[in-house]
Amino acid sequence: MTNAKCILAAIALTGAAVISMSASAYAASGNRSTLGNGEWLQVGSSLFSEDGSVEFKCQTDGKVAIYWGGEARWQNTPQQRYDVKGLIMQGDANVVLYTKDGEAIWHNAPH
Repeated sequence: MTNAKCILAAIALTGAAVISMSASAYAASGNRSTLGNGEWLQVGSSLFSEDGSVEFKCQTDGKVAIYWGGEARWQNTPQQRYDVKGLIMQGDANVVLYTKDGEAIWHNAPH
């Protein structure tokens, strides 16, 4: 999958799992490339494409963003929130951003 296709797929689905690819030495070095059902992506954490060029990040300002070539190519909102816990990949394929109080404040809504 080319980087451009990976970016387009990630934006179209806005799901963390779309960035996932086969296991690689890059992922084995401690960088995650997948988010399974029920797994959290905590604030300040990222998922990376196999070659490390695409980053799906749960930022400390509460935004979810996709970076490619060091530039933000997509983000879920221009608003900042500092009470965010992180993203969870739910069993129904929804990726949901929750506050520390358990409020769902964003989701990709495939279902």
